[in-house]
Amino acid sequence: RAVDEAVRRKLAELVPEDAAAWCSPKAFVASGLPWEKITEHARANAADLIVLGQHGHGLLDRLLVGSTTDRVLRKAPCPILVVRPQRTTEA
Repeated sequence: RAVDEAVRRKLAELVPEDAAAWCSPKAFVASGLPWEKITEHARANAADLIVLGQHGHGLLDRLLVGSTTDRVLRKAPCPILVVRPQRTTEA
């Protein structure tokens, strides 16, 4: 239970304060296959948009195993926004 609460708190911290002015983001925490839980939750709650972060897995990993993002893209009942991490350049 403590882990669940900590995760929810961290998720809430990711949402900018002014977000409530233009949307109603809702975070959820679930156990199971991530792509399956994400698509089930989106379907059950008539989600308008799913936002996912994409990590830099290699092509071989994605071909052999697949990725959560790839699976959600194929199964989602609504549009998906995929965000890649910002690259930093070292001087």
